[in-house]
Amino acid sequence: MKNTSVDFTDHWSTFPIHSFNGKVKLSQETKPLRRFRFNPFFQTPDRMESESMVKFLKVNFGIDVNGKRTFKTDYISTIDQTVFNGQIFKLEVIENKVVLKVQTEGGMMSVSYWSIDTILNSMNRKNIQKVDKSELIKLLIDGELRVKFNVSRTKDHGTKWSFKNSKSVPVPKVVLPSQSNTEDDDFFSDF
Repeated sequence: MKNTSVDFTDHWSTFPIHSFNGKVKLSQETKPLRRFRFNPFFQTPDRMESESMVKFLKVNFGIDVNGKRTFKTDYISTIDQTVFNGQIFKLEVIENKVVLKVQTEGGMMSVSYWSIDTILNSMNRKNIQKVDKSELIKLLIDGELRVKFNVSRTKDHGTKWSFKNSKSVPVPKVVLPSQSNTEDDDFFSDF
């Protein structure tokens, strides 16, 4: 039987205890941090109405270089704002999407997005160590995972996702607490 609620380390740990319906249970709120090494990966924003969002961004927010539009940004995250061509870019996690927002003279607007599932699949394909959806969301919200666009005059070199600290990224394992509504539920019955 696989116990997914405890990470064994080289030291003793104590576990917080919670009471549900008068019964004592071990907490499963969060696990200790795991340290991962991640490789960067490429994933373009999802298409909207069959239109390439990279092309949309290049045309609407890019820089004109000798008659050709470019869109070569610095890294954009949920924590740091990135200024490119007079606009401020930032990521935001909304429901099951990572939304690219841009601040223009008219205000903040959403211009494109990525499905979290698409990012998760691309990231796990490029890395030996796998993460789950909750861990990916935590990396995004903490600003550890960020994106940059690299569209030059001659070629679209990709939409690169990378990590702020590429050597080792701490990832907390997030597990939702389990609640039991039955009177007969006994913690020791599993042993």
